[in-house]
Amino acid sequence: MAVTHHKSSRTIRGITYAYGDTFKCYASYGGTGNSEGGGGTASDLTVGKTYYYLGYAIDDDTGNLAPYPYAVGTTSSGIHGWFKESVFPYATYTIKYNANGGSGAPSSQTKTHGTSLTLSTTKPTRTGYTFKGWALTQADANSGTWYYQAGGTCGKNENLTLYAVWEEHKLTINYYSNYATSAFADAENTVGSDKNVKVWTGEVYYDNDYSTYGIANYSNSSGSIYMTRTGYTATGNWGTSTSGGTLIDENKGYATGQAIAKALGKDLSNGNASINLYAQWTENVLTINYYSNYADYGTYQGKVLNVSANANTIVLTREVLYNNSYADGLADIQNSNYLYLSRTGYTPTGNWGTSTNGGTLINQATSFNTGQSIAEAFGKSLKTGNATINLYPQWRVNVLTIKYHPNGGEINSDKYNINDNLIGLISSSSVLEDKWNYNSGHTDGLYNAKTFGLSREGYKFVGWKVGSSGATVFDQDDATVIPTDLASDLTTGDRTVTLYAVWEISGVVYIDNGDRLFPYLVYIDNGSSWDLYIAYIDNGTSWDVVS
Repeated sequence: MAVTHHKSSRTIRGITYAYGDTFKCYASYGGTGNSEGGGGTASDLTVGKTYYYLGYAIDDDTGNLAPYPYAVGTTSSGIHGWFKESVFPYATYTIKYNANGGSGAPSSQTKTHGTSLTLSTTKPTRTGYTFKGWALTQADANSGTWYYQAGGTCGKNENLTLYAVWEEHKLTINYYSNYATSAFADAENTVGSDKNVKVWTGEVYYDNDYSTYGIANYSNSSGSIYMTRTGYTATGNWGTSTSGGTLIDENKGYATGQAIAKALGKDLSNGNASINLYAQWTENVLTINYYSNYADYGTYQGKVLNVSANANTIVLTREVLYNNSYADGLADIQNSNYLYLSRTGYTPTGNWGTSTNGGTLINQATSFNTGQSIAEAFGKSLKTGNATINLYPQWRVNVLTIKYHPNGGEINSDKYNINDNLIGLISSSSVLEDKWNYNSGHTDGLYNAKTFGLSREGYKFVGWKVGSSGATVFDQDDATVIPTDLASDLTTGDRTVTLYAVWEISGVVYIDNGDRLFPYLVYIDNGSSWDLYIAYIDNGTSWDVVS
C-alpha cells in the first residue's frame, strides 16, 4: 500500500516544505510548535514521494495505537513516524490493465485506501484465445494463473497493474485406427480388422508452431502412433472419413495450430474445436499382366489387338485387390465380349500359367474369394504390399487322328488285324489311331502297307487317300506330307480322318464267272502309260474285257 504526498508545498508542524523538500520523521514525536523534534529513530521523508504503509505507530499524545493515516513509514525497517490527516489525506491507488497480447483492455481505475473496488467488467479480446481473468504479474498471467475476474472485487491498497490471462484455443484430434490390425503399445483401444477404434487423442494450439511436424505419424515404424493393416498400405494421410473426406498429410508442417485446423475445415479463432481423423489405407493390389503367348489373333472388348504368331506381348493388365471377391476367376480368353485370343493350329487349354509352357497353372474359371487367394495360388502374397505376376495362356497343339481303312485288302500280321472294317491292334483289340500334331509331320510319312502286312490279291498298293472318295493319293513313303494336307481345317481344332488304301490292278486277275476262272489280256491305263493285264469282267450277262 502506498501513501503519496500532494504534489505541492505542505506545512508540517508549522514548517512549510516545498515539493521535493525533505523533513525528519521520528519514531515518536517529542517536539513542540513548529519544531521537528522527536525521539527514536529518524528518517528523511520527501514531500511528494510515495511511502508504503507498514503498520501502526504509537500516538504519543494519547499513548494509543494510531491507525493510518496517522502512521506511515518507509519501505525498509518498520515505522519511523506518524502524521495527522490534516497533513496527509486518505491515500488513493491506481489500478491499470494490460491486455497482455490482446486488445480492448479497460481504462485505469482509482481505488481509495481501505475501500473495496469493483473491477471493470470490460473484457479484452484476443483472436484464438479466451480471456480467463486478471493476474497480478505478467509471469502469473503467462502461466495461466489468474487472481481476479472481470467485475470482481479488489481490496488491495496499492497501485496495481493487472495482466490479462489467456487460454489458447486448441483443436482436439481423435485419431482412429480405421481397421488397422496392429498398433503402437500405448493405443487407447485394441485394434482389429473388424474394428474402427480411437487409438490416440492429440491437441494442437491456435498459435503454436508445428512447422517441424504437423500431426501424428502412423505410417512410419518410428512414427508416434505407428499402425499397420494386413493387406493394405498406409497412404500417410489422415482423412475426415474412413474412405477419405478432407485429407491431411502426416508429414506436412504447419506454421500454427490454426493452420492445421483450417486445413481440416475448422477454425480456432473464436473457440476450441474437435475433429475425428481416420488413418487412410490403400488396398494392396496384385497386378496381372496377361500375355498373348504367340496368339496370332485377338480382340479386347471388340477391338482388334496387335498380336503376332512371332511375338509374346501383353494384351491386358488387370488389378485384383487384396480383399475383393473374384467369383469369375481369371480372364477368359475365349470371351468375344471381353478378351479373345486364338492361335492357328492350337486350342486353348483354359489354363493360365506362369511360363509360356506351363509353370504354375490355374484354370481361368476357378473362383476366388479374395485377391489374396489369387496371389497365393501363384506363390505371391498381398498381406504386406503389392505384387505383380505375368500370366501366359496355355495352348495345346491341335491333333490330327488318322485311321486306316484296308479298302478290300487283307491283313497278314501278328500285330495288326481288321477291326470294324479298320486296321486295328491285336494287343488292345482297338482301332489303330495315328496321331499327328498340327505343327509337325512324320519324317517317315504315313504308315506303310507292309507294316500292316496289308495286301490284296491281284492288286498293287499305291498309297492312301482321304475318305472313300478322296481324289488325292498320298505316297506312303512321302515324308513331306503334313497334317493340313490331310485335314486343312486342323488349324481351328482337332480333326479325325480315315485314309483308304488305294489299289491298282496288278498281274493276272481271275474273275469267277460262277463256273470257272477265265483270264483275259487287257490294257489298263496307269495314268502315264498303258500296262497289259489279263482280266475277265462280268457285266451281268457275259464277260467283257477291261480296256
